[in-house]
Amino acid sequence: MNTQKGYFGEFGGQYVSETLISVLDGITDAFNNYINDPGFRKELDSILKNFVGRPTPLLFAENATNILGGAKIYLKMECLANTGAHKINNAAGQALLAKKNGKKEDYCGNRSGTAWHCYSMYLCQTGVGL
Repeated sequence: MNTQKGYFGEFGGQYVSETLISVLDGITDAFNNYINDPGFRKELDSILKNFVGRPTPLLFAENATNILGGAKIYLKMECLANTGAHKINNAAGQALLAKKNGKKEDYCGNRSGTAWHCYSMYLCQTGVGL
């Protein structure tokens, strides 16, 4: 794996304004501090189960299985997660990280569409300011 900052293997990299580097470094440091913390993981797992509704069920797609005539086909029912999309998973993790790191603001990205709905809903739940 490439050890350059921002890379995953040969892919990735960062191109952001210099004014954001210290913020991104702070988020990276917080992530590295909490990623192996059993208490953080336990709290996140509880949030995903009790607030998000994880795990969402699998639906056996009998007709698709019969038509394709091979492997059994299942559909993951992400629409049953709180907010109706998978984006709440990221929002929950980011908001918990912000809360644990003592931040009064969120780590949210561009605040658009469904993602912003998930972020705002969960941030309100955790008490982290918008």
